[in-house]
Amino acid sequence: TELHPILVNVRITTSADGLIFRATDLSISLTYTLPLSDVEILEEGEVLLPAVKLYNLLKETPDTTIVVEQEELNGVLLCNDGRFCLFGEDIKKFPEIEAFQENICLELPGGVLQKLIKKTIFASTIEKTRFDLDNILIDFVDNNIMRVVATDGKRLATCETTYNLIGSLPSKSITIPIKCVQQIDKVLSTLNPETIQLMFADNHLLLKTANCILSSRLSDAKFPNYSKVIPKNLDAQVTCLHQDFNSALKRLCFMTDN
Repeated sequence: TELHPILVNVRITTSADGLIFRATDLSISLTYTLPLSDVEILEEGEVLLPAVKLYNLLKETPDTTIVVEQEELNGVLLCNDGRFCLFGEDIKKFPEIEAFQENICLELPGGVLQKLIKKTIFASTIEKTRFDLDNILIDFVDNNIMRVVATDGKRLATCETTYNLIGSLPSKSITIPIKCVQQIDKVLSTLNPETIQLMFADNHLLLKTANCILSSRLSDAKFPNYSKVIPKNLDAQVTCLHQDFNSALKRLCFMTDN
């Protein structure tokens, strides 16, 4: 934001579907539509307002309902005990955000995607390394199977699921920055969508729920060949109850130094 001060703002636009909020840091963008069931639009308008100030005002306002008016470039918040004017900026200065194309995407349950993230992200790292391990790989294998892979060089985790494909995939695999995966997890945890759509185009990943679209740049890092690490044949296998195994590990950890 120091190099691009315009990015501290949120773009608010009225539409036939509701009130649209857009924010971006050029790496990750978020578009959220407040449905007409939650907002009453009296006149069309569009403003670009400082996001943090707007958030803090709304958070501390005791009123359950507020009025937002546009005065040229500025936004005015009206509540029972006050009137707050936020100085806005020219909408044209705000960068355009990638549009979602529903004719080229894949669909899967939101809970399933969150499960894939939870079961792999622990094995990743946020530190920059010479192997670019601060990313997660999504590998599209045969029969509409999507495999998520993460590693920090010491451990490796994979998890896979099936999906419904609409159109065609642009590539067999993509690499996503950890920062993006964390934001996807936040969106899924907050909105708890029944179904989500994923789209990959122009070096971007777009995730869509009923009211939200998250867009992120993909990484150009080359992910390690994880298939060489996983043994092809296992000489021995053990089957046990998850709860008992988890309990034993937790108790043994109490006896270690670290």
